[in-house]
Parts: sequence; C-alpha cells; structure tokens
Amino acid sequence: MKNPTELTRRLIDAHVDFVLVGGFAAAAHGVTLRTRDVDRCCRFDEPNLRRIQTAVAALHPGHRSRPDLPFELTADECMRLRNLSLRTDLGPLDCLGEILGVGGFHEVLSRSIQKRPRSTLRACRCCLAGSQAGRSSVPRAGRNCGAWA
Repeated sequence: MKNPTELTRRLIDAHVDFVLVGGFAAAAHGVTLRTRDVDRCCRFDEPNLRRIQTAVAALHPGHRSRPDLPFELTADECMRLRNLSLRTDLGPLDCLGEILGVGGFHEVLSRSIQKRPRSTLRACRCCLAGSQAGRSSVPRAGRNCGAWA
C-alpha cells in the first residue's frame, strides 16, 4: 500500500529534520499536480539518519537498489551516505542530501517556508520554486531550482 502522507507523518513524529521538495511540496502550496513520489531533502548526520531508521523500522524497510540488504545503519554508513532510497510498506522513501542548484539541507531549509499541507499532516517545511522568466518550476533532484517562493 502506498501512502506518502502516512510515511511523511512518521518522519515528522520521529522529529526527522527534512524539507519537502518536488511535487509533494507543490501540492502543499495548492498546486494541482499528479506525483507518485515524495522527495525530501534531509540532514545527513548520524542522529537524523537514526531518526529516519526509527521512523520506518516497523515498515520493513530495505534499500531500493539492493533489496537483498536490510536497512541497518552503521556509524560508518552514516558518515558516507549522501542520498537514501528505501522501499517500505507505505511506499518509497527518497531522502536527498542536496538539491542541485540550491545546495545541501541547510541551504534548502533557509529557502523554505513553513506550510500546513491540505492533508492531515501537521505543519512542515516545504519548498517550491517561484516563477522565473514567466514560468513556474518545481524543484527536483538533479535540476536547478531557481528562486524559491
């Protein structure tokens, strides 16, 4: 069962430091956009990665690129990780260490606004690219995000 709202709620409840980016963030701003994935820019330090691990522990997490490996973090892995792509019972979990054209978690956070999504989620930080040269763009991994609204 895919349920990105519940997955995000679990991260919030576990006090994971993250900023919603991409299509889910656009929806939080009221943009009608069909998206299947939820992109999050996360702080990639050991305490935050451990909170992610705790948040998804009951959801049978595993690495998407290596389904044969369980999601069990070590201190060494926490130091080396830059991105994290997991499969869970609630759907995929993509955690990005940086957004091309913006920077890492702290830069993304500084350009984000606090927003209460239309869903039942409590308020969380969401980023949405503003208009640039008359067209709106949504930040995605690997794309220049332009100016933030």
